[in-house]
Amino acid sequence: MGKIRNMGTATMRFGEGVIVTGSASNDTHSLVVDGGAKVTNNFTVSGDGGFDNTYVDDELVVGTVYNSLRVSGSAFLSSSNDVYSGDGSGDYSVSFWYKSADDVDENRIIFTLANTNARSTVREKGDTLQFLASADDNSTCVSSLNYYPSEAGNWNFLTFVSKQNGVNLETTASLNGTITDSDSSAGKTAIINYAGQTVRKLQIAGFTSDPDTIGNEMFIRDFILWDGSLSADDITTLYNSGNPYNFRNFTTYDKIAWLKPDQINATSFDGSSSSIINHGSAGGIFEVVDYNAGEVVEVNADAPFTDPTGNSLTVAIDALVHGDLVVSGSLYAKQRQAFTHKYTKTDNTDEALVRFNAAGSNATGGDHTNNRFVAPTDGKLISVILRSTSVMGSTVMRLLTNTDGNANLETGSALDSVTVNVSSANTAFVFVFSDAASYNTGDILGIAVNPTSAHGNVDLTSVWEFDWVG
Repeated sequence: MGKIRNMGTATMRFGEGVIVTGSASNDTHSLVVDGGAKVTNNFTVSGDGGFDNTYVDDELVVGTVYNSLRVSGSAFLSSSNDVYSGDGSGDYSVSFWYKSADDVDENRIIFTLANTNARSTVREKGDTLQFLASADDNSTCVSSLNYYPSEAGNWNFLTFVSKQNGVNLETTASLNGTITDSDSSAGKTAIINYAGQTVRKLQIAGFTSDPDTIGNEMFIRDFILWDGSLSADDITTLYNSGNPYNFRNFTTYDKIAWLKPDQINATSFDGSSSSIINHGSAGGIFEVVDYNAGEVVEVNADAPFTDPTGNSLTVAIDALVHGDLVVSGSLYAKQRQAFTHKYTKTDNTDEALVRFNAAGSNATGGDHTNNRFVAPTDGKLISVILRSTSVMGSTVMRLLTNTDGNANLETGSALDSVTVNVSSANTAFVFVFSDAASYNTGDILGIAVNPTSAHGNVDLTSVWEFDWVG
């Protein structure tokens, strides 16, 4: 259908069921949705483009945020294309949120780079999660996390880093923002492919021994392969004290592969329906491999955060929609509405009160029944455009108001006053009001026009802003 682009100061809140089809991207000061967005509950949008907890990439899901990917049995995910080239030389890191009930089998893989024979992998080993990184064909650097049973059933943020430091390969493993183990081995950083294999894919979950154990499952969220070695400070930043983090804000290294998952087109996968979005720069989509009947690969409501943003996403900038916007609930906004007024005055230059919902004008004295309306919300008078069949000269336009308990407008003072020289007949002149022309719900409001010269037929359009959000 189109795009939503936020570029200004207005706040917009949607009711239930907002759908915009297509894909999405983000820049520094705007939210752009080229389609593929679905909103499942009320939300407001605010901020300067940082979007602390939500970034729209391909799909925006509000209401069911911070899902995880649940994988059970021997089924595993594989990038459809290679995620690196050559021998894999160079620094790299992996970070992700992870949960598992307990250690399952020493052959269970958390992730592997290259192929099933590669040693660049994290696997379960006894009560640890063991990171093995190749230094050369004959040596391996190992860093381990003491994990089970103390962390069984807990969501944790894990990182595994491989870095070249002079002649040595160094690896680290971290748990919830803190590096807990490191190792060093002579030799260059490289992801070794054995037996002439050319596969350079990223694989997540599964078993090297393929036991087809259906009940053994893990949950992952925001699995990212980084093109560089994360420092201790980087890891602290990404962990974000256990709170949601917008990984788009971290640009030190390229995200080679990124599995969130926050997608709505499909939530359950098997060997024949295996397209899972990769939000990274390489590797193509993720495919489900070695799937067996009864195994589970699904987007799951379980999430690593106890304090998600819930149903609110706020954007304090204008929204410009190119195309159709479908709202199946209520739309609340700061709405601008125009009223039209007309009157004829040729006998004098006295100040006149324009009428609402009727033609004509009245003097400022007496009853103001036809010259006022009641503000339905807080708001302000934005502007008035005036056109007269005669020259009016220097013309003062005032916004008059009064509060509960008063029958008529307060004519002795005004919320705001604007003076414009109406120097030509049959010509439009605009009176632009300041923020002083603001009013409250329930106030009575009216407009007074005070010309220098007597004039003929006058047409006016007043533009008001009503804050239906507040």
